[in-house]
Amino acid sequence: MGGGVAANVGRQEETVEELMQNGEDPLTVSLYQMDIDRTTFLLRSYLRTRLQKIEKFMFHIQKTADLWARLSKQEQKFARRSIEDMKQHFEQSVLSKLPERYNSHSKQSVISEEDDMVAEPKLDSFVICRTRKFLGALPVDDSGEENPLDMYAGDIYALRYKSIKPLIESGQLDLV
Repeated sequence: MGGGVAANVGRQEETVEELMQNGEDPLTVSLYQMDIDRTTFLLRSYLRTRLQKIEKFMFHIQKTADLWARLSKQEQKFARRSIEDMKQHFEQSVLSKLPERYNSHSKQSVISEEDDMVAEPKLDSFVICRTRKFLGALPVDDSGEENPLDMYAGDIYALRYKSIKPLIESGQLDLV
């Protein structure tokens, strides 16, 4: 995603330079430049947020093949390095000083059956989403009550992520 946007920003910057050389109205040039600055800000903010999420959930992402496959090659490299750095830090600062049965970065002790020390995203959190097309009446509440929600194209909703995850993955909803 980032590569295509970066190329578009580069073309826009070339356009601004051409406009300035051709003596275009300074207001027009300024508007183009403001649009470039806004796009660059949004792209950097998006990438910064994405890297923060990768850093926060790196152990969970690494152990989940589907999530790992969603990362770009650069993001996988970043995650691998972060994981190795974190493991090394844990080992040097704490784990090497603990008894062997407690020296795992992912489990509280050897009797733990699962990785109980690995942070996972909270799928119960509310997210803001927009429908791409009319979806009809859908049950979006897992409370057991039958409360379907009529979801129309372009409408925006605040819903629990886990109840709409399949719709997001299938491209019927977009996170805003």
